[in-house]
Amino acid sequence: MRGLFAVGSEISPSLLTAQELEDGVEISVAHRNYSRLPDPVVHTRRMLFNSCTGELRCEDSLVCAAEHHIERFLHFDANVSVSLGAHQAEVQAGGSIFLVTWDEGTSVRVDAGWVSPGYGVCEPAPILTFTDVIRGSTILTFVITSVKAL
Repeated sequence: MRGLFAVGSEISPSLLTAQELEDGVEISVAHRNYSRLPDPVVHTRRMLFNSCTGELRCEDSLVCAAEHHIERFLHFDANVSVSLGAHQAEVQAGGSIFLVTWDEGTSVRVDAGWVSPGYGVCEPAPILTFTDVIRGSTILTFVITSVKAL
């Protein structure tokens, strides 16, 4: 797709799993788009939503042999506020509050991003950026938990 927003033809994700579980939903996708690197990386993302607890778990599995600098991004809407704590972030959306937690050793920052609610319109919006340095195959996780529902 080309135009104002582009997704290049080099992107080739594969759906591995999409299933309803007793207490939620699991979706797993993978891609080999980092195979061009001197030490190729296979990336698999597994999302687990627990409908009983409202918890969303994101697991990124990276299969490689060498050291890699990894960044993962969690984009939010313009009407969401994000406050960063020591090992968690508090996310407020309307009257709801969520906590985002991550693995020990992961560095997290709030970056300035944007969203487009309509053609030609850009509004500032926060992005949580997760940064890790990994050595060999690794699973990186973040979890979103509802603290106060609207």
